[in-house]
Amino acid sequence: MQFTPLGRAAWPLRMLVPFAVKRVTTNFLNSNGPQVLEKSLIWVKNVTDERPAFPAKISLKPEKSLKEKFFSWLKDVTEDHDPEPKEAIVIETLPLTSPDLNIRTPL
Repeated sequence: MQFTPLGRAAWPLRMLVPFAVKRVTTNFLNSNGPQVLEKSLIWVKNVTDERPAFPAKISLKPEKSLKEKFFSWLKDVTEDHDPEPKEAIVIETLPLTSPDLNIRTPL
């Protein structure tokens, strides 16, 4: 109570206000107790009775940890997918018309 405005009030107020609040709430709940209880239970039921928009995910096998996911990814990346090496495709080049011709380049 020291952090509330009542904590800085005079000592008679600090003694009387909690006593008065307790009396008022007790009298209110004695006269309206069943209605308050019923409304609060209906509210709790409505809040907790929501059905999820999507059905729950059902998995029969346990989910992999991050470590297992990393190592399976590493295996897929480094695994040699083609067991037989492909043959190199050779493109034939045309012969130069005059290979003895001096080519000047600026230096």
